[in-house]
Amino acid sequence: MVSNIFSKKNFVLMTIVIYVITYVIFLECEQIMIILFIQSVLATFDCALPKNDITLPSSHSHFKQEQPNLDFHFYWDFSDDNSTVTMAIRINKISFFGFGIGTSMTNSDMWIFEIQEDNKLIIVKDSWSDTRGYPRPDLQRGGQDDVTIIGCHYDDDISWSTVKFIRKAETGDKYDLPLIQKESFDIFVAWDKPEKKTITHHSESPSIFSIKFLQGFDSDAKAKTNSVYDWHRFTNMVGWGILADIGIIVARYYKTFKYRMELHAFIMSILTLSSFVTMYLMLENHLEVFDWSQQSGKPLRRQFHFWVGFPVMVIIFFQCIGGIILRLKILSPKLTDSWVSRKPQIHSIIGHVLYVLGKINIGIGIYLNPIQFYENLLWISYFLIFFWRVLFEFFYIKANLVKYIVGSPSQSQVQSSEYQALINNIETKETEQGSKLWCIFNNYIVDLTNEVHPGGQYIWHAVKGREISRFIYGAYGLEATNIKPHSHSQYAIAMLKKNIIGELLQIPFYQNKQNSSSSLINFNIEENLWSLETVQQITPLISYFGFQNTNYSFRTQLDSVESFGRYFLIEASDKNIPIRPYTMVLCMAKPNQEYRKKLLIHVNNLLRGEKDTQIPQLQKNCDELPLIIKRYNSNNGFSQYIHQDSARGLYNIKGPYGVSFGLPQQGNAVIICGGTGLFPFLDLLDYFLKYTINLAIQQQLGDDVAESINQDNIKFRPLNIIMFAAIASESDLVGSDIYLSIQKLQSYLSKPNFNLILRTSVQIPGIKTTNKRFGPELFREEIKNVYSIQRYLICGPPAMNREVPLILQEMGVPQGSIHLV
Repeated sequence: MVSNIFSKKNFVLMTIVIYVITYVIFLECEQIMIILFIQSVLATFDCALPKNDITLPSSHSHFKQEQPNLDFHFYWDFSDDNSTVTMAIRINKISFFGFGIGTSMTNSDMWIFEIQEDNKLIIVKDSWSDTRGYPRPDLQRGGQDDVTIIGCHYDDDISWSTVKFIRKAETGDKYDLPLIQKESFDIFVAWDKPEKKTITHHSESPSIFSIKFLQGFDSDAKAKTNSVYDWHRFTNMVGWGILADIGIIVARYYKTFKYRMELHAFIMSILTLSSFVTMYLMLENHLEVFDWSQQSGKPLRRQFHFWVGFPVMVIIFFQCIGGIILRLKILSPKLTDSWVSRKPQIHSIIGHVLYVLGKINIGIGIYLNPIQFYENLLWISYFLIFFWRVLFEFFYIKANLVKYIVGSPSQSQVQSSEYQALINNIETKETEQGSKLWCIFNNYIVDLTNEVHPGGQYIWHAVKGREISRFIYGAYGLEATNIKPHSHSQYAIAMLKKNIIGELLQIPFYQNKQNSSSSLINFNIEENLWSLETVQQITPLISYFGFQNTNYSFRTQLDSVESFGRYFLIEASDKNIPIRPYTMVLCMAKPNQEYRKKLLIHVNNLLRGEKDTQIPQLQKNCDELPLIIKRYNSNNGFSQYIHQDSARGLYNIKGPYGVSFGLPQQGNAVIICGGTGLFPFLDLLDYFLKYTINLAIQQQLGDDVAESINQDNIKFRPLNIIMFAAIASESDLVGSDIYLSIQKLQSYLSKPNFNLILRTSVQIPGIKTTNKRFGPELFREEIKNVYSIQRYLICGPPAMNREVPLILQEMGVPQGSIHLV
């Protein structure tokens, strides 16, 4: 009985039953169980297991590349009836590796080979890949495992693996592609680091190549690339490596180019569109790459390439939309400074961040994938453009490219009928400004109609018809906006000079000391050094500064109202100190102050009926250019610098520049000023004092006496002035002897021609003071008929300069009658 049970036949049957049960229990195990089963059965029947067969089939194709490092041999033999294919792979890897049919992991038949170090075996998983995710075995999909290993070997010392296997040509499994002899057979191989023996995310991009899958063939395989990846690499290399630099160069450096925004938008649109198209093609049919689990196992550089590249594309989409909106806002004449003044900076900052991230991602992308010959040319072009841009930036900052970017200044003035009419209107102070967006810079009339301001076209409309030097040199911000003052570049100044259409009428201010017989000449010298000779403190914060030049002296009497309101540009020897414009106050020069004091005594004596035959004489010339400057606490500010200039250094002074106040030939004017905004009106008030003296003497004592006092034969304009001045204290009344004297003379006139209203908390005898703000209520009290005023002159702090014109316009004052000094 025992012998029967343990007979060879029964033993075989028992062994089969045991292994069948074991196979059912461990159905999900790999082919090792089958091998053991076969070994046991064969051993039972005294059959020998075939040895580990790694003899190589006769047909062969070889593929080798340096980056990434791969040496791959593929062998095959078709059976006589082509029903089965015996294959072998030799590869210089001892990690898992995948063999796929096709050019990508999308809808690909794949064989995943893994190393079992414990058993010194290489096993295979017959798999199918829908997308670029993890390829699932056919068994898990409901298919069959149709690949059988018949031999394997790997060597850690030399890092080579060999595996031989067999598969039917046609398996009938929908997850297997047929193996048919053909001229061109595309395959790809992926692998990982040596320590990764089982399938993970491959660390390198798959190598793709094509072989002649024919029996008896033996030759090298041809490298093949994925066209989508090629296009992705090429377009991003061109876009982010070249076009991005060109687009930024256009936007940053060619700010005065009329079509700058359109060209910049066109270039960046091509970049964005090509990037989106290639990204769409890359992501089509394998959106699972957005799953972090698909990325987390990959090398950091590959994760960075994806998780930076995708957000960059999202941000650049919104950046493009923002750019379109920004362009519409910039071209709008509507005042939108709260939006436009900040958004170009934000747009620029975001753009540069995207630019840097794009450059980094390009470098990583090139590192992750081998570069073809044409890409080497693009790479060289990229570095040349990047170097050019760095060099460009260096020379741009030093303002060495003005001539090449902006062009040369206008040499010949355009004298069309339209331009000539405009110039005549400016000189005659007509309020009609025409359709041209013109302004005045220094003594030049500039046409801005064909220029686009990078901060918004509304700025051109805000400065239309105005003198803009104070804004160009950063002394003031544009009153109608909240934009902070800033010094403009040499490129902006060059743009203005390129669009000159005319020049203002020049007023004689000074005389050449070296040639006493020479006539008065205009001050148009570009480089003229003056020494600071006189400093007199008026208040703790306000001082008189007198500058001298050995070649020139100034006239002490300016007999034309066109002289008032002109300014000089002063530049310190320290180039870090900004240039500042200051209005000349000739009436505060020592000869004029002494003359005015004697003149007022003489006039008072005459009006009181006292005989005074000693008529004071005014010195004809003054050696000093007189300026009054208040000190402000600002880093590198000009006022602080000059107040601290104990060495009395040299200053480059140019001028006089600008347009006058535009006073009417006769009529009424209103002056509205605050703080240091009083200073530009002092020479006008000094002139008006002499006119009021002449009028009072004429009405009280007759024409002959009046003419005897007017020794310079000044042709006075019959004016009436209402003056509103805001001061913090009585010490702020610089030049008070002028306008307080005018106020006192009103009692000698048959009809008052001057009304002074001070907004202050200090009571000053004989002067009307108020605590009311400069607003409609106060203006209506003092200005009985706003339409009877031909000129409103405004100069004060930024808030005053911004609010008062709006108040006047709401009261019905025409915009052309309002002049910001």
